[in-house]
Amino acid sequence: MSTRSAIIIEEESGKSLGIYCHNSGYVAHHKPILLECYATEGLARQLVELGSISVLGPAIGTKCDFYDQQDGQCVAYSRDRGDTGEFVEILKGKNWLKVAEQIGHDGHVYVFRVATQSWWYEGEATGAVDGQPRGRGKFVPLAEVECGPAQTSPRRRKSLVGASRTERLPRANDDA
Repeated sequence: MSTRSAIIIEEESGKSLGIYCHNSGYVAHHKPILLECYATEGLARQLVELGSISVLGPAIGTKCDFYDQQDGQCVAYSRDRGDTGEFVEILKGKNWLKVAEQIGHDGHVYVFRVATQSWWYEGEATGAVDGQPRGRGKFVPLAEVECGPAQTSPRRRKSLVGASRTERLPRANDDA
């Protein structure tokens, strides 16, 4: 079962842009990669410029066979599988909450805030129980979030956020 997430950049103006990530969106996976490998605005932008991704890796990487994925790099729907259309595009909104609402995720939202030059998080690991981002006191620096279990609970899977957007996404081989 995939754990979907949203990866977003919040400009100083508040306007935001973001992408969908299909696999391993839980904090234990994303936190070390985002904090260690995408810790600057430039690197965060390179990540988002890939468009929607299947896998977040420690390196942007180069074009690879989507179904024979190389370890250690991001796997992107557009670059690596040749997908086009709405679900691979970078999504934009007047703030990070509006972007997160457009992205099908399982309660894990990661935001690079240009104003603070740091990653922030809101979701299941900070008590946003239904996984829907609210921006009400549950939005915290990612560095302060404790890594929880690597799987989403069965109760959580029943309350998926934005399922209609990702229903158009074909499942990756590891979802079988």
